[in-house]
Amino acid sequence: MPVYTEVDHDIKDALDRKDEHQLKLILQNTTKCNRETILWAFERNVKPSTNTLDLLQEKGADVNARNNDGETALMLACKSGSLECTQWLTEHGADVNAKDNAGNTALMLACRSGSLECTQWLTEHGADVNAGNNDGVTALMLACESGSLECTKWLTEHGADVDARDYFGVTALMLACKSGSLECTQWLTEHDADVNARNNDGETALMLACKSGSLECIQW
Repeated sequence: MPVYTEVDHDIKDALDRKDEHQLKLILQNTTKCNRETILWAFERNVKPSTNTLDLLQEKGADVNARNNDGETALMLACKSGSLECTQWLTEHGADVNAKDNAGNTALMLACRSGSLECTQWLTEHGADVNAGNNDGVTALMLACESGSLECTKWLTEHGADVDARDYFGVTALMLACKSGSLECTQWLTEHDADVNARNNDGETALMLACKSGSLECIQW
């Protein structure tokens, strides 16, 4: 069990109340803060200003600290689609290819939430577009599953493998059809995705479209 100081509790209280002014006052009157303080902010869906983030790091907060799920502040910033925070974190040492306990990277989480700006920034700053999580799922698969056409376009234009498979043999096209995303289905097939590929259960993208009742994908 971690031991928290009185200052730690004061910081958490300020974050819970989303009181950035109080947070700054606390930080200005302490020599060092807990290394997880930046993470605490994002866990509470607080999007600190870059000035506050500068102060947090100056006082000892670690941009690569992790929570019990293995998530970093960068992952949480990308999940919420905060480009400004994503930019600050990567510019101040955040590991863009770090993985949480499920093997997800910040890029995967950005794509799952449909955040094109974060997706673009991460790929331009070294994120691996073809990394897979613990199930072999890639960022492109998550973009297609969530129906994010813009993220799907960006990834395929920046080296994502359209025919990559997860450990169950599932491809991005299969997920697009299963979720009923016609636009992603059209884009992938127009960019040479294998329409006849089968997953480990022998199912094709067309079969999954039929199972999900996606008439538009079936007709396409």
